[in-house]
Amino acid sequence: RWIFPAEETTVEVSEFLPDGITLAAGGSAFSIQVDPISFSESLGNLCATCVNGATVPKPAFQGTFQEAATLPSDVSSATVSQGSIAVSLFNGFGFDPIRPGGATTGTITLTLYDGSAGGSVLDQILIDGATEPFASGTTTMKTLDIGSATVGSTLTVELLVNSPVGASVTINTAETIQITATPGEILVSSATVNVAGQEVSFDPTELEVEDIEEDMVDRVRSGAFQFEIQNPIGISVLFTITISGDGFSDIVKVLEVTGAATEVVRIEFSQEELKSFLGQTNVTLSGEGTVPGTAGPITVSPDQVITIDSKLDIVLTIGGGD
Repeated sequence: RWIFPAEETTVEVSEFLPDGITLAAGGSAFSIQVDPISFSESLGNLCATCVNGATVPKPAFQGTFQEAATLPSDVSSATVSQGSIAVSLFNGFGFDPIRPGGATTGTITLTLYDGSAGGSVLDQILIDGATEPFASGTTTMKTLDIGSATVGSTLTVELLVNSPVGASVTINTAETIQITATPGEILVSSATVNVAGQEVSFDPTELEVEDIEEDMVDRVRSGAFQFEIQNPIGISVLFTITISGDGFSDIVKVLEVTGAATEVVRIEFSQEELKSFLGQTNVTLSGEGTVPGTAGPITVSPDQVITIDSKLDIVLTIGGGD
């Protein structure tokens, strides 16, 4: 019996990541890209007592409106280490809602929630008319910080406008406040992702069998590859492994990784298969696989790697020939 090792191969956690989440530069975090959102609200919806076309002292009003930004569809939650949302507010009213020219000033409260409005507050900014104008036709820029938090699949940006009585204006209820919220790169230390049906692969591993002499190859009777697998991700994968090289046809086998933290899988080869590639040049072992469609969401972190250590276990005839 002759056992010799092949080079170790790995399946990086990046192989399991769905669209919209990647391994960030440096490999210490994941990067999630979230699409910008744009939304608006009309004066008519914010101010129930405003009469369109009337020229009157601006009525007092208070109102809220919001919109949700969503993480990529196959990411259900993430532990954020760094991230922010740039918010642009455009005042399309014909007046300043927080400095309307009356005796008092108002406020705009900008809030970032985990989930829907009313959920966990991630950040909040107060725009106070006592210290900051929001004149008609102008844009104000603010930044909401996600901070270090575990978030679900939705982030909601909400605006609360508290506008006091003001100077005389001509009311146009169709005028709007317009918001654009643009998330920057969101870095996360872990994420819960859907991996069902995900296609994965590991890089070809060279099998250094070219120095095996013909006399030794002739003595081969049977053999197997023994795969020692360390799987901290805990996901099952059905791999198709291929042995290819010069001078022989590809040999294809199935390797089932069950998801156990550690396991040993043995794949048998026939005498003819072994003799076809032993002693040949440029022989490699590669693998492509698919996560079962029944797999549930898993939580992954950037440092997770499946390690596959393979050994070729061959039975030889000692003494005598064929």
